[in-house]
Amino acid sequence: MSSEYTKIMLNTLRQHPRCDINLTFYTKDKYALLSVNHKDRRFHVTHLVTDEVQTFEDIESTISAIDKSLEQMN
Repeated sequence: MSSEYTKIMLNTLRQHPRCDINLTFYTKDKYALLSVNHKDRRFHVTHLVTDEVQTFEDIESTISAIDKSLEQMN
């Protein structure tokens, strides 16, 4: 997924705060790696392998963390 498309999807999460929407990112081998949601005005990036949760206030930092995690796994 391109960074521009990721940005659009993160904006969608932010625009619908009363909905429970999760984005799931997969490795090239179609293994679920990350889950992203928006709650309490923050983006929560959950690493599905370790259950580690990172929290970000802005879209750019969230995209950077997603890209870094995907790079490491692909």
